[in-house]
Amino acid sequence: MYDETLLVPKDRVKVFIGKKGETRKKLEEALNIKLKIDVENQEVKFFFENAEDYLKIKNVLTAIARGFTPDEALELISEENTLYVIDLKEWYGKNKKMMQRYKGRVIGEQGMSRKKIEEYTNTKIVIYGKTISIIGKHEDVWLAKEAIEMLLSGSKHGTVYSFLERKIAERNLRLV
Repeated sequence: MYDETLLVPKDRVKVFIGKKGETRKKLEEALNIKLKIDVENQEVKFFFENAEDYLKIKNVLTAIARGFTPDEALELISEENTLYVIDLKEWYGKNKKMMQRYKGRVIGEQGMSRKKIEEYTNTKIVIYGKTISIIGKHEDVWLAKEAIEMLLSGSKHGTVYSFLERKIAERNLRLV
């Protein structure tokens, strides 16, 4: 049996438990794991039998820790889906004002920018703490990542949407 411990933000630890332990049971059954959740130390320890499942398990648990709902995170069980996490510290160091400003650009007014990128790319995006996380099919996640990084680099929203429209049109032509 293998085990690993994942440090989890304080406000996300209880999400792993759920009401009356329902989420914990659901995760244990879906991932064929055993969870030990330490609320006080903000740790989720998981025990698993099959080393080949490690990355899938770790991605699901990381997605929950990064702000996705357990149901959204469980989409990562499918081989066609992936998780990508953009670490804003890599972009802006410890400059909290810059992080806040650019997270706001990605979110957009009333969440419209994030929603548009999700709609164009058929992905789910969560902006949480010092990260921006994306779940979806590999090609879609890559496209959403590019769009987000354009915004983080200072591109105008209209430029990003035009880029997405062009890439989607190119993809649709390849499928025909």
